[in-house]
Amino acid sequence: MTYATSEYSTIQKPLVEFLQKMGYTYISPQEIESKRANAKEVLLKDILHAHLSKAIFTHKGQHYSFSTDGIARALRELESPSSEGLLKSNEILTHKLLYGIEIPQSLQDGSSKNQTLSLIDFSNPHANHFSFTEEFEVARIQEDGVCKSRRPDIVVFVNGIPLIVIELKKSGIDISEGISQMIRNQKASEIPHLFRFTQLTLVGNNQNARYGTVGTPLKHYAQWIEEDERYLPPFFGETNANAIEKLVYSLLSKERLLEMIRSFIVFEKSTKKVARHQQYFAIQETLRRVLENDGGVRRGGLVWHTQGSGKSLTMSLLATEIKRCIPTAKIIIVTDRKDLDTQIHRVFRSSGIRVSQARSSAHLEELLRSGVSVITTLIHKFQSIKDKIEEGDKDIFVLVDEAHRTQGGMMHDAMKKIFPQGCYIAFTGTPLLSKDKGSIQKFGGFIHKYTIEQAIRDEAVLPLYYEGRIVDQFVNNEDALNRRFEILSRDLSEEQKADLKAKFSQFQKIAPNHERLEWIAWDIFNHFAKVRPFKAMLATSSKYEAIKYHQIFEKNDWLRSAFVISAPDMREGYEEVESDNADDVRRAWEDLMRCFSSEEIYMQHIQDEFVHGDEIEILIVVDKLLTGFDAPNVLCLYIDKPLKEHNLLQAIARANRLFEGKDSGLIIDYRGLLDDLSKALSDYEALAGYEEGDISQAVMSLQTQSLEVREKYQALRDFFSGLRDLEDHEVFLEDRERRERFYSLLLEFSKSLKLLFLGERYQKDFDPQEIKTFKKALKFYVELKHNVQIRYHEKVDFKSYEKQMQDLIDRYIGANEAKVLVELVGIFDERFLLQEDQMTSDHARADRILNATNQIITQEREKNPFFYDELSKRIARVLEDYKQGRIDEIEKLIKAKEILEDLKGYSSNHQQNYPNALTKIAQKAFYDNLKSRFEDEERLVEFVLRLDEVFAQKSQKPDWQFNLEVSKQIEQEIDDLLYDYEVQIASEEIEGLIIQVREIGQKNYAAR
Repeated sequence: MTYATSEYSTIQKPLVEFLQKMGYTYISPQEIESKRANAKEVLLKDILHAHLSKAIFTHKGQHYSFSTDGIARALRELESPSSEGLLKSNEILTHKLLYGIEIPQSLQDGSSKNQTLSLIDFSNPHANHFSFTEEFEVARIQEDGVCKSRRPDIVVFVNGIPLIVIELKKSGIDISEGISQMIRNQKASEIPHLFRFTQLTLVGNNQNARYGTVGTPLKHYAQWIEEDERYLPPFFGETNANAIEKLVYSLLSKERLLEMIRSFIVFEKSTKKVARHQQYFAIQETLRRVLENDGGVRRGGLVWHTQGSGKSLTMSLLATEIKRCIPTAKIIIVTDRKDLDTQIHRVFRSSGIRVSQARSSAHLEELLRSGVSVITTLIHKFQSIKDKIEEGDKDIFVLVDEAHRTQGGMMHDAMKKIFPQGCYIAFTGTPLLSKDKGSIQKFGGFIHKYTIEQAIRDEAVLPLYYEGRIVDQFVNNEDALNRRFEILSRDLSEEQKADLKAKFSQFQKIAPNHERLEWIAWDIFNHFAKVRPFKAMLATSSKYEAIKYHQIFEKNDWLRSAFVISAPDMREGYEEVESDNADDVRRAWEDLMRCFSSEEIYMQHIQDEFVHGDEIEILIVVDKLLTGFDAPNVLCLYIDKPLKEHNLLQAIARANRLFEGKDSGLIIDYRGLLDDLSKALSDYEALAGYEEGDISQAVMSLQTQSLEVREKYQALRDFFSGLRDLEDHEVFLEDRERRERFYSLLLEFSKSLKLLFLGERYQKDFDPQEIKTFKKALKFYVELKHNVQIRYHEKVDFKSYEKQMQDLIDRYIGANEAKVLVELVGIFDERFLLQEDQMTSDHARADRILNATNQIITQEREKNPFFYDELSKRIARVLEDYKQGRIDEIEKLIKAKEILEDLKGYSSNHQQNYPNALTKIAQKAFYDNLKSRFEDEERLVEFVLRLDEVFAQKSQKPDWQFNLEVSKQIEQEIDDLLYDYEVQIASEEIEGLIIQVREIGQKNYAAR
């Protein structure tokens, strides 16, 4: 087994030792190989069989062990392949892990009865077998039919079942590279048969570590912030635990691991989800409270988790845990809006929870009397049945969503009357106003808090940036307006005139001015060019304004828009602002209903098209969808309506959801809600009711962030201090860790520059020459990145910010001014040398050839260690000779090309430095690695030909290279040949040589 020395010694080896200290049994790769028939097998069947053999079941007071046939049947069921795709297969196997496998068992009376064979003992963690291995080789089948394998760094087994896969990266390398590998390995052409069983996937290094599960996309790999002191350092007497060790201790400690698998991983629709840390600890604390019941009313409280932190999933996981711990529990999930009620109902149902949705007050009463154990309902439905029913049960749990709106007043009193002994657990996504914090104590106080600042720190939501823009309204002819007012009010008393004037002044502030709407629409149209390819929402004050904005965008062909309004009141005498406006709203609604048969169908169509389609770029809303609507592709929220307190916080959260390629959200405010963000947020009238700590970082000034471009630019300058031209920069970046640091600095610079361009008004804070310098620097550094990735043949996925920087270049600097790396050309591709000839210096050309050659050596070394090691030595000599000044750039390039030609000649089987009888690559590999053992070349050639016959014969068997029995036969025949030819070799070296020869043969014949 060979390892990348620095990565293994600094990360993998210490983690192997750490897991052993945690009580996991280490199984070496060699021992793992002996436990499997081939590398396609991922279950350790001997360990699993031994565990299952200890299982017993009871029937009529008699204890039985499971039969050997029954256990064998269970193993076959686990190994049975699935044609339904990885996720469905994983869901089926997860169900078996949680609930066991039903198998028929013979009883003492001669009858047979199905019994449940548990694969994992969740009630007694230490009754299970916990083990792990490293470099776990798993065979894969590529689309071209070539058999190869992958080797996850560490795989953890419970009772021989591979439940956790860990990928490690050395310090200085972004762990996103490891996450990408983890995702790649789950593809159909890779090793999905390993991930069929997987429950947790961990990726990390000493500085950073994340976790996910099967199917988790890169953006949703999460940090774990530990809150339980028992799981915090020091570990085993040492205080300096690194990031991956902290994550492993938190998630893989035996009790915690089984708890996570049993209760905190869920399938939701076509997605598998694992709880984030705030969800886990909120649920644990809630359970601790409700289970402390001493016969009285169970104690509830408030869970405050900021928007975007998975509140609905937290509620469904909590409901499941309450039902598990208290089987008699009845759970009522309450919200105050129909769309939220429907959303929560869907989440619960798709999470596997059997739930009934109350359609009306009468239906709610019917459900409560029927004994249904999980119900979702709107809070107002309790009002009409509060005198008809009373549930005195102490195991009633009322989960109240959006509690900041419903935890007080008559509606809450109605619930309390129906459930006087109920345990009330409230949830909110927005901070509580200071005046409300005292009243929440009557519900049991805070259970758990997860603030906006914490969510941004965890990268669970994106940072929001704010820009205020005001379109002033003014009176063209104030004298004429005053005269007109006098005429209209001539018959009124002075008191009536004063009252009318006050109302007119107020009306003037809110009444829609068409010219103002057009100016704002024009501003949005111009700004939206910077929002694409993402989408935006526009919040406006009235249904009439929503319709008018849509008409302006549509008439001028500015943006593809749609509006969402509720049905207007059709009663005679209805007025929204004025009668003409009301008529416009009615006509627009009637036009909609001619296209859609109902309001519900209309709403669903608009939401689906906006989130998943291409026809709507900007969605115009009044109140509907301004809260609770999850559209991750929204980058910008334009606000043209008065908002304050929780309505404002909920509205701006439409733009902070995670989405691929999106690194922030933007709020453009036309009402001056947060006009001066240099103050604390709590100073603003719109948010004055909150404590500053509760809403810290809710939004940040776009101006302040834009100005940071100076320091980001200077950080790049300082990093390359003293270097002159492009060539100097490329040479400086020869070291991999320096390149990683450069990529990080470039990303930060490009983000700040993007924010500067998003808010053009802030460019006035810069001298035009300074802006020009930034643009020129971006062009230079992107070109530098392109060059070094080619020069050092670096196959790393930088797509996450590659597109972002290219967009900046195309939009603000000019198209095609810098190249962007898409795909590296292989060293054997005829385009390789053509691209190399385009490089600026002989030194760069030589570096590119040597780095590309080194990559091939790393990939192919196991096929011929002697040949590739010799090439490595030659490369090292060339680099050292150049460094010491013994050769110049031209000589370095000449020697690099000589090495490349030797590599190509060997790989294409055209190299002539071998005896004529040896015509195959495999024969030449045997020859190279055995020639030091023979003095007579003719005898060596004969030995090699005999050896080649062995592999030619054995390779005809199916899956021969993964079959342990075939491997042993090959080793025996190699041993016999060594004896027959009287090869002189020390006894302690024989086993190592036999294994090396066998591996060379297997690698070469498998690659044919």
